[in-house]
Amino acid sequence: MTFSIVARDPCNGRFAIAVASCHLAVGSTVPHLRSEVGAVASQAHTNPYLGIRGLERLQANAQADAVLESLLKDDPYHDYRQFHLIDSDGRTAAWTGSCCQAWSGHRHQHNLSIAGNCLIGDEVLDAIEHAFVTSDSSWKLGRRLMHALQAGEAAGDDFR
Repeated sequence: MTFSIVARDPCNGRFAIAVASCHLAVGSTVPHLRSEVGAVASQAHTNPYLGIRGLERLQANAQADAVLESLLKDDPYHDYRQFHLIDSDGRTAAWTGSCCQAWSGHRHQHNLSIAGNCLIGDEVLDAIEHAFVTSDSSWKLGRRLMHALQAGEAAGDDFR
């Protein structure tokens, strides 16, 4: 099980990523963030190079959708991957490959993207999204993301 949330604070343009997983050292492979550029999370059959390349392409002023499309073209194993990203203007894009373990999915909107795999169902993503969107906007972004992850865990997280 892995679920992650990528967000941008529209008030100051800062990015944050939070991830929860049953895998050890997930923080070294899933989150990729560059100030004033964007953020990318690569999970499922994680490929950290997707995060690195994604940030490079975002820095070259590519929009989130264009970066996602280019990453899919470059990766012959994209059907086993899940990744989502946000650009400097808060535009988001997400991918869940058809070979990711059930239940897997994502959702995204301006300034927010959420993805998860090996979950009990979409209610986990619902809980994460609801907790983030309804959290106190005066909280720092990191606190809001942690609050959202806790809601995902409380909703049941891993199907195993």
